[in-house]
Amino acid sequence: MRLDNILSDSAEFNEIMSCVEGGVFPFNICGAVDAQKAHMISAVCGKERRAMVIAPNETAARRLLDDLNFFIKGKFVYIPPRPMLLHKVDAADHDIDNRRMSALKSVDEGAFGVLSIESLLQFVPGVKELRDLSFNVQVGTVINTDDFARRLTNMGYVRMDTVEG
Repeated sequence: MRLDNILSDSAEFNEIMSCVEGGVFPFNICGAVDAQKAHMISAVCGKERRAMVIAPNETAARRLLDDLNFFIKGKFVYIPPRPMLLHKVDAADHDIDNRRMSALKSVDEGAFGVLSIESLLQFVPGVKELRDLSFNVQVGTVINTDDFARRLTNMGYVRMDTVEG
């Protein structure tokens, strides 16, 4: 017996599914312990819906991600927050930005995002904006450097005197 079939006998779960299928959002579920939350979320999301799961903090988000991936392996991705910097850093680590963009791409392709409130409150361009700004450069392609620089600047890149790698 699949685990989501156990929930289908629950009147409360069927009420939640009625809200989801009827487009009644957002809604809040209170009183469930961590394992129950993951079980319920995975059962709702297992119906090929799109969702973002918001946790109160980073620790809770990572724990919930592990629990959710137990029920539906690989269908949930973690969207990390950017670190808080109180000053300008010339040698900023862009690993977090790359992981955020990769996670958002996975969400756009059908994965479910798991994030903390901190991550939720940080600016992220919309999916359409990201698609409109992205482009591929193939080996051997001739590129007008002025147009290329203008396009990168419009995407938020900043020109630096030196680049270290």
